[in-house]
Amino acid sequence: MKKIISVMLIAVLLLGSFSTCFGAEGQIRYGYRTKTLSQYDTTNTVSGIRVRLSVPNYLGTINVRLETTEGTGTTDVLVVYLPDSKWDNGSYYSAVSGTVNSSMKIYDSTDSLVLWNDLYSYGFIPISGGVYTSDYNSLQMHFLNGPGLYTGLATINYTQTDQGYKSLEEVKSKAAGTLRMTAAGFPFILALDDSTIEYFMTNGRLNNLSKFDWPGLKDLIESSRYEMPSLEAEQALKNFTKKNNYFKGVFLDVGVSGSAWYDENVKSVYQLGLMQGDGGYFRPSDNITLAQAIAMAARLHNIYSGGSGKFSEGPVWYSVYVNYAKKNGIITNTDFDARAKGDQVYKRYATRGEMAYIFANAMPSDALPRINTVKSVPDVFASTKYRTQILRLYEAGIVEGSNGHRFYPSNNVTRAEAAAIISRMAIKDLRLSFRM
Repeated sequence: MKKIISVMLIAVLLLGSFSTCFGAEGQIRYGYRTKTLSQYDTTNTVSGIRVRLSVPNYLGTINVRLETTEGTGTTDVLVVYLPDSKWDNGSYYSAVSGTVNSSMKIYDSTDSLVLWNDLYSYGFIPISGGVYTSDYNSLQMHFLNGPGLYTGLATINYTQTDQGYKSLEEVKSKAAGTLRMTAAGFPFILALDDSTIEYFMTNGRLNNLSKFDWPGLKDLIESSRYEMPSLEAEQALKNFTKKNNYFKGVFLDVGVSGSAWYDENVKSVYQLGLMQGDGGYFRPSDNITLAQAIAMAARLHNIYSGGSGKFSEGPVWYSVYVNYAKKNGIITNTDFDARAKGDQVYKRYATRGEMAYIFANAMPSDALPRINTVKSVPDVFASTKYRTQILRLYEAGIVEGSNGHRFYPSNNVTRAEAAAIISRMAIKDLRLSFRM
């Protein structure tokens, strides 16, 4: 059976017709964007059998020229990724799944996947393969020996009609001439973990035994990679916990007549104790003042640092927040021309640029890692004030702009916009991944 699959595999190779995680690199922790690949199988050519394949943790596909002991050809290689912590003693279960629909009689079977260390000749990681199981309506493939290049082809045993035999062994012994075989899956699947990716990005090889440089793999990894908060930041972000109960009607102008874009953000900031309403109203369209922006930033910083986020306000309600922000490096004495204009300056409306400056300083950079590559923003120039902080929020997925990713740094900021921004700062799962 292994020989049959091997022949099919090499035929596919020669024809060339087939197509969060984190890794350490210095002080930066990386995650990788994956998805579940779902498509109908194209390997099987039996008209009465159709297989829908599913490949979780799919990173992407690269097209490479592979050399094996049985031939050389250009083919597609699927790349899948699992972090080190999710390999089960070196095994990756259900690497490929399939739903089988058939008018034929299919028999249950279990067998080994083709062993690539018998076929390749370029010194790759010596993977001894995995196993697959198939039956009348499903198939499963399991990779059992850590990261490496695997075969993702499973054999489906069938007869054109049901002759009453209950098992594969029975039909083999009593009517072997009626037994047919086809295959379903993918000829090449490259399974990666954190350690393998780290070694590859540093050395250009998957390990010290490999002689193959995997053209296209580096670009695929880099395009899928994003920075993760440091371990310390990850722990500090857990300080943002639910402090208030939110229910429909908490604010009479939010989430009552419909679903506005900001409803969930308002819910989050209220639950976390980062924003409050006024007399039963949230007033999402109202502009925020510098004092309000600084108060929000102070609460963010305080909770992130392990505090309660609660402050004792005095006669000038915002003084405690301004003083806290100055003490903790969120703002300085000279920001917003406060030295010349006095504390009254904090009563004016904040611009979006000022908001970016205040909020970006409320949390350390390792809590706002880059998940987007942003080289420029259409309306943010070298001369734009607070440009560094604006770009930082774009890269961290805190803002994405509008109308072609424009930021409008001189515009005022609404309470709804502020809620969206600080909820993404506190809850990393809300951060936005995009391409510019």
